[in-house]
Amino acid sequence: MKIILYGDTDIEGTGAWCYAEAIKSQGHELFVYKNDCFLEMYSRSLFWKILRKLNHRSVLKIHRQEHFTGLLTMAETTLPDMIIILKGIHIGKEDIRTLKNFARFVVNINHDDFFSHNKNIISRRQFAALPYYDHIFTTRQVNVGEIKPYNSHVEFFMFAYYPGIHTVPLMTEGEKTKYSTDVLFIGTYEKHRAKMLEKLMASCRFNLAIYGIGWHRLATSSIIRKYVKSHSGIWMHEMAKAIAAAKITVGFLRKENRDEYTQRSLEIPACGGLLLAERSGFHQHLFNEDKEAVFFDADNVDELKEKIGYLLANQNTANQIRASGHKKITNGNFTYADRIHQLIERYNEFHR
Repeated sequence: MKIILYGDTDIEGTGAWCYAEAIKSQGHELFVYKNDCFLEMYSRSLFWKILRKLNHRSVLKIHRQEHFTGLLTMAETTLPDMIIILKGIHIGKEDIRTLKNFARFVVNINHDDFFSHNKNIISRRQFAALPYYDHIFTTRQVNVGEIKPYNSHVEFFMFAYYPGIHTVPLMTEGEKTKYSTDVLFIGTYEKHRAKMLEKLMASCRFNLAIYGIGWHRLATSSIIRKYVKSHSGIWMHEMAKAIAAAKITVGFLRKENRDEYTQRSLEIPACGGLLLAERSGFHQHLFNEDKEAVFFDADNVDELKEKIGYLLANQNTANQIRASGHKKITNGNFTYADRIHQLIERYNEFHR
């Protein structure tokens, strides 16, 4: 198949990059159109960032038209079987209707909440386009029922892991030492996450390592500043090594995004890590609690502290949970290749 993927595939290890790699690995002809093509200044320049904010979080019409024209030209030139729009904040209803003249199947995959309380990751244009897609794939179960009144062709599309990077890594002794820690967190800064970790470390002597964007926003007096190892995150095989070397890896959820699980929920066990995540209905559905993963209530730092203390004091039990979680994920249909198969199935059904 000829497939256009609309998204940012430049950063290795991101969801967009993993989709691209999975598509190519299955022998499909892939064309990538970046979701910031002709719009790069809005992420690089303070002037354009302010202007976009003043413009109700929208880019200027002339720039958005340039952006879409480039995508349309690619579609007219390649005549793809499928166009995959990842999120699609800048893509409107007329755009989708036009693209469908040149592609046999135009779909949307969103890794965020279509109705998120974070207004920076959604747009009115994106919402208005929902009825015009041939199919919508949402990574949040709650979105399925919410979107059906606008487009009945919607289904749950679970997060995935990419075995090429999310796997138990081979490490030198030096790498084991470098990444060894009691507790690991990989993810962006959020006030709730910082508050939980600060409360945790205020009365504990655990070793902690934090990797992620935005942690420079911690207060200068924060007791966890010294545990931030990188402000730019950690990616690819280095991320797998950090997870495998840590005794426990914490999985926080985003409340404003109505998370019930995240990509890390799959990536951590796939890399051989022990997942200690916020308790949610989906987490409990996915994993056998205290057998394949361990959970804590989102705002209960005492329970988080208790679970960490127990796992560190009972390494045999911890290792059994780690192994069982790894087996659960790697024996299931949780890879990006599985997701591409799901897309192809819907394409075939659409054209029967």
